[in-house]
Parts: sequence; structure tokens; C-alpha cells
Amino acid sequence: MAKSAATPPCEITWSLGSRTIAEACPLCSSREALPIGGRRDDALLFPDTWHFAECRDCKSIYLIDRPDDASLHQAYDSYYTHEREPDALAREHGVALAGRLINGYLNRRYRMRRKSALSIGHILFMLIPPLRMGVDVYARHVPERLLKPTTRLLDYGCGNGDFLLRALEMGIQPQGCDPDPKAVAQCRKAGLEVELGSDLAELYPPGTFHYVTLSHVIEHSTNIRKTLTQVYSVLKPGGAVWIALPNPRSLDRRALGLAWTGLHPPYHLAIPSHASLRRVLEESGFRDIRLLTRGMESAGMYRYALATANNHDLEVDRLKARILRAATQILATMTYRWSNETIAIASKPG
Repeated sequence: MAKSAATPPCEITWSLGSRTIAEACPLCSSREALPIGGRRDDALLFPDTWHFAECRDCKSIYLIDRPDDASLHQAYDSYYTHEREPDALAREHGVALAGRLINGYLNRRYRMRRKSALSIGHILFMLIPPLRMGVDVYARHVPERLLKPTTRLLDYGCGNGDFLLRALEMGIQPQGCDPDPKAVAQCRKAGLEVELGSDLAELYPPGTFHYVTLSHVIEHSTNIRKTLTQVYSVLKPGGAVWIALPNPRSLDRRALGLAWTGLHPPYHLAIPSHASLRRVLEESGFRDIRLLTRGMESAGMYRYALATANNHDLEVDRLKARILRAATQILATMTYRWSNETIAIASKPG
């Protein structure tokens, strides 16, 4: 692997098993890579250090060393998706003005029936795109033509089932799957239809779903091409996939360095660049690939990154980080190129 610096010392084992060492970029197979440092997991649950590289050719980021397939599942034993978190946006008890406006937009655009809603919120959000961008991400841009009881939606990597509950509010038929038994148990406890596993070829017949969503799942995949090929198979002709993942070219990453939340070792194995994501979607058969403008994000993940920097004794230029964070928030309402999150939609011809 050609690099601009010495190869980082990578152990062949970690505290819960063995490691796999990436000799080339998982997205484009290039051996030209730039090591960008290493650190422990965000919550300091394990004593192990993990090392990252940026592909010189496709600009994707990947873990040079990661848990092997036999031990990877053990990293998820205490993962955050095992517990249900408060809804990110206002629900029926959201009596604040902002929450009532958001509910008004969700009720009209996504056919929800949330209380404490102001119908003028739909008009306001339609007239001012930056206001609605984040709300559309929250609802995963489900097309209006699919907002009907016969629509079948799959949330691949559904975690604790939060989005499945939102999809139920839209009046469609949501299903989920996840390889984590604890996450699946949490979903089933809430009465959701969720399968244990991640091999879609084993779980569902071809052409089952109208819409498949993967929210921060791709970067966890041990084989992104296989995952997207299987997603393509379970979609009906004319169906679509919705994908969210960290953006390795974001300004936040430049400002925060190894504290950037998108790294998230050892869970994030490979983070495709925009070019790599487009290419692998095309190779999987998808067409009409669109990268969407994300809009402003809450400050929660930024604060989390600063806390990570403190916990790991990582150096962060706080002034530079604040300036680039402000620039990210502004630019994220105008372009997808430097936002902290990549949002993509692609269609299966038919």
C-alpha cells in the first residue's frame, strides 16, 4: 500500500478477537492510500486503537484494521441502538411554535396525523427550502406517490426501530431487518415487523419492496457492493433506495480531524466518497442517482465530536472548528459537497 507516511502499526488481534487488515481501498481497490491516524472507539469501551486511511484515488475513508467477521458482532453488544431515544422532532406533545410548524408540514407532506400542528407550517416550509431540508431527511424523502397503505418499505439496518414508527405514521407497510439481536428484540417489543439478519437474499424474495432505506448503514457494511446488489434485487421495478452516510469531504472533518463523528471506529469500516457511492450504485444496477442537499444539522453531533476530542486528548483548533462549522451549516443549505452527511436516492429501472 503506497503512502505518504510510514504504515501505522496494526495489531493482528484486538481485545475480543482477530483483526482483518485492508491491503487496498474497499471501494475502488486502489493501493494508494494516505494514513490519517488512529484512535480508540468513541466511548472508550475497548482498549484497542484503530487506524484510518484515505484513498488517494477515490477519496473514500476506510479502516486499515478492523474486527474480523467472527468477532465484529461483539463490538455491537453495547451499541446505542439497543435503547429507544426521544424523537428528534416534535410529536403530539410538541407545543412549541417550531414543533407545531414542523408537525403541520409532516401532516400535509407525509400524511401524518400529529397533534399540536399548524397547517401554515406546510406553506412556510415549501416557500423556504432550508427549513424543510432537515425535516425531509427525518422522513427520508418518502415520495408522495408511495404514501398509501399498499406501499411496502424496508428499513435495512433498522436499529431500535425509530424510523419504522415514523413510517407507520405515514400509513404505509414498514418492515425492518438488523443483524443485531438486541436491536431486533427492541423493535419486536414495540410491535414492529423486523427480521434478524442482513442477507437480503435469504430474508426476502426479489421484488418485494417499493422503497428501501439505509440510514448510516452502508459505512458499517463489510461488503458495500454486495449490500447494494441485494437491495436492488428486493426492490420492485421502479422502486427506489434512500441512503444516508457521513461525507468524508465535509468541512467538519477538516476542522475536527480524528474527533470527527463520521469515523466512529471500529463500527465504520468504509465511508464512500460521492464519486465512489455513485459508481457502486451504478454497478449495482441503479439509475437516476441523485445526491440531495442536506440542510442544516442540529448541534448535537458537533458537541459530541468536541466531547470525543476531550475524552481522547485529541487536539482540535476550537476557533477553526467554530468557523468551519458555521460555514458547513450555511453551505449545507446550498450544496451537498461539503455537508457533514451525504443523502442519496437512486432508482431501479422499470
